[in-house]
Amino acid sequence: MRRDQSVVPRVSVVIPTYNYARYVPEAVDSVLAQSFEELEVIVVDDGSTDQTAEILRAFGGQLRDIRQEHRGLSAARNTGIRAARGQYVAFLDSDDLWLPEKVSLQVARLDAEPEVGLVYGETLFFDDSTPATLTLHSHFAPHPSGRILSWLVRENVIPSPTPMVRRELFERVGLFDETLSACEDWDMWIRIARVCEIAYVNRVLAKKRQHQENMSLDSERLITNGLRVLEKAFSAPDPSQELHGLRRKAFGRRYADFADPRGHAGPATALLPEHGGRPLDLSTRIGRSQEAPCAEKGNGEASRLYLARWAVV
Repeated sequence: MRRDQSVVPRVSVVIPTYNYARYVPEAVDSVLAQSFEELEVIVVDDGSTDQTAEILRAFGGQLRDIRQEHRGLSAARNTGIRAARGQYVAFLDSDDLWLPEKVSLQVARLDAEPEVGLVYGETLFFDDSTPATLTLHSHFAPHPSGRILSWLVRENVIPSPTPMVRRELFERVGLFDETLSACEDWDMWIRIARVCEIAYVNRVLAKKRQHQENMSLDSERLITNGLRVLEKAFSAPDPSQELHGLRRKAFGRRYADFADPRGHAGPATALLPEHGGRPLDLSTRIGRSQEAPCAEKGNGEASRLYLARWAVV
């Protein structure tokens, strides 16, 4: 389906890309195939040196192509937000894909629930090398709805290809933190969760591609930036006391996620402030696996979903 980018859209889709010429056409096509028509596609080329620029030109007027010097993922997303004209803004990394009904389902939720500022949904992980192998994001994380700040500080429960956000919220919480080289989305969702409700659509809305260049493979980068996100979260004012008593558990969980099988810190070399600079011995801090219910309200199937969770004692 061809999109006329001169029409004022209701939804702005921001696709940051850097040297992903082999993936970005499929990502753009998955947006152009949406059943919802009132959208614009903004691709921010973050200084690519491959064939990305040439490939994007082939789409002609179906997208807005913005090129900038290489400044990182957060800066590219922020460029897209500043250029966005839609009431709602959705994000798609250029190696991932959307399913055709994604935007329609999320717009319906945001239109119907003014107290909700962000809507997300289920995601399928897939690997080009083994296309028959698919894993749901809910296999790894719960998908709560409502006031979910206390969930988010323990882990990023929002799959990255799925969020749609009211554009006005960026005026309240600010743009993506350009000093973070990873976990910048987690930081943003935490900030949004402080000021509004978040809703989950119990449908597979997107597919996340697994490959050898995924940022998730850089554990050192993830643990360093993840700890910075937690420091920001627990240093911010918390008048509602939603985070009271969660600091130790949130930091411990972060270390547990990156521990080696023997329970040692492995790549998690940074130290918890409350441990006075001493290495955290995870073998004495991590209890046995426990089950925690998913808190998705109004969804009988999801509310019965139980996932293994580390209990930090």
